[in-house]
Amino acid sequence: MEEGTLREVVRLEREIHRQLAEEQLRADEGLERLRRELEEEYEEQSKALAEALEQAVEEAKRQSEERAAGMLAESRRQAERLAAMSDEQLGRIVHRQIALIVPGEAHDRPDVEG
Repeated sequence: MEEGTLREVVRLEREIHRQLAEEQLRADEGLERLRRELEEEYEEQSKALAEALEQAVEEAKRQSEERAAGMLAESRRQAERLAAMSDEQLGRIVHRQIALIVPGEAHDRPDVEG
């Protein structure tokens, strides 16, 4: 092989190595950039999910408190209504409820013997 040809082969080999090194550097930089972008997106998504969870918990809490307040108001209305009744009226209500619970002649449900 001629010396000029050998030098050309060595020069081309060095050029190929240089190009490979540059390409490897670009690939590494691209991968690092992509890693950072994905990490940022992950952080944003995690934050958004945490905020959505917090909002859902707050909404559930608000709904529960609203329901409890409604139940409490209804219980108070019933208690006030019962407190306004005379002993005679309350006695009739109690006897009627007992008749529904205890089988006997006053009980007219067909599924209960009596």
